Amino acid sequence: MLNRKYSKVQLLGIRKTRWMEGHVILDEAQMLNWFFSFAGMGAVGSEVLKNWVLMGVGAGETGSITLADGDAVQAFNPTRQCLFRASDVGRSKVRSRAI
Repeated sequence: MLNRKYSKVQLLGIRKTRWMEGHVILDEAQMLNWFFSFAGMGAVGSEVLKNWVLMGVGAGETGSITLADGDAVQAFNPTRQCLFRASDVGRSKVRSRAI
């Protein structure tokens, strides 16, 4: 029997795995309305931002993600950071990803 912590997992029909031990299962509605300020659009920051966007973090009516980075996209960025394209070279990292 799953404990109270995993009741949502059980209701969704997801099999409890060892990886889930100690992790909190979040409600999707909560993530949609989160507000985040995010500093740094480097290699790690780009991946974190991409994953948050794919998860729907800040996509609700009251949620948002605020980006801060003073750097411009350089020629080597598009090859190792998935958020930038060759056409973004020379532009601000934040402006090139702002919606």
